[in-house]
Amino acid sequence: MSKQETLAGLRNILLQTAQEYFNAQGISCPDIYTQVEEYLESHYRDCSLTIQAVAGNLGFTNTYLCAAYKKSCGKTINQRLTEIRLFHAKELLTATSCKLYEVANNVGYQDGKYFVKLFTRETGLSPREYQRRHAYEE
Repeated sequence: MSKQETLAGLRNILLQTAQEYFNAQGISCPDIYTQVEEYLESHYRDCSLTIQAVAGNLGFTNTYLCAAYKKSCGKTINQRLTEIRLFHAKELLTATSCKLYEVANNVGYQDGKYFVKLFTRETGLSPREYQRRHAYEE
């Protein structure tokens, strides 16, 4: 038996074992998508949030969590985190008179310039322009 055949067999055993484990968890354990969504919504303000932290706190390896999450919704965890952060940034921009650096810090970005660049790329408007167009909408 070759080394590749041995590794492929071991991989199959590990995948089967993991599948049986998660199937045994049944309804009492939310699916990975739900777990990640809840975690991101609870921690998006943390500027030091990493995929490693998400995976570790949910009890998965980085590789497994990233692959399973992307398979479940078609997005990476980082893409979803950016969506969540920008959603909350839009809320702050339209409902408050916070300074841009305060908005950035409140949604998990330490670097205000990076926040402005990302916001502009994702929305097509600078945060200031977005704020002017949507100010005090309810």
